[in-house]
Amino acid sequence: MRAVAAINRLPVEVFTRILHFALSMPCYSQWHQYGIQKQLYARVSRWWRDVILNSPSLWATICVCPRWTSSFVEMHVARSGEHPLDIAVLQRWHGDNDVSFLGPILSCTRRWRSLTIRAGAALTQFIRDLSGLYLPCLKSCKHSQL
Repeated sequence: MRAVAAINRLPVEVFTRILHFALSMPCYSQWHQYGIQKQLYARVSRWWRDVILNSPSLWATICVCPRWTSSFVEMHVARSGEHPLDIAVLQRWHGDNDVSFLGPILSCTRRWRSLTIRAGAALTQFIRDLSGLYLPCLKSCKHSQL
């Protein structure tokens, strides 16, 4: 009989916290990798996969960038349940007023805890329009240009 690895004997809450640390992205250039890293960890074992899929807090970091498809963003919004969201918009954007790529996250603005926007100058109008949104949980908002 195979021995169970020590990490697999941890309480789910402790293991989830470890995953939070492992998935933390210290700089903008790594945010797009958040979803990829989570997928890699989910392949380690069935238990890891179950913990990841059933922990809304692990789905609460959402990156709107060219590497994340709209359906991937929507999946994160759905799996995050009612957990507060940390949103990063990392994108070159050249449309006049077309913010359709933000659609999946605009439906849950009441849950935004933090918003980081790193985008081209054309997104400035969207940032101004944020004042009209209901953002009761927003604690941090950062903006810089690409």
